[in-house]
Amino acid sequence: MSNDREGWISVRIYKIDNGSGSAGNASCEVSHNLLIAVSEHDEQPNQNLFEIGPFYNPEITKITAQERIKLFTVEYGDFDSRQTIQMKVSINELVFEK
Repeated sequence: MSNDREGWISVRIYKIDNGSGSAGNASCEVSHNLLIAVSEHDEQPNQNLFEIGPFYNPEITKITAQERIKLFTVEYGDFDSRQTIQMKVSINELVFEK
């Protein structure tokens, strides 16, 4: 789980196990989905939840705050062939960066 409460919104990221064998390998390794919970700082905050995945061995490597959005980087995959994706999340949307 990762948590970032800086700026206009709070972001919590949860890693959810997809069950034994879900990684598609001969072993019992699992894949994970990420749940990204976003909330404004307010007395009656707007909130949203996004789910992305599946990922094999995901790790949040960086979270950066900008005005009203958060940028984060996820590394995933086998140890010798890791891939990286960057995402931008606001209270209303989750966008994959190129």
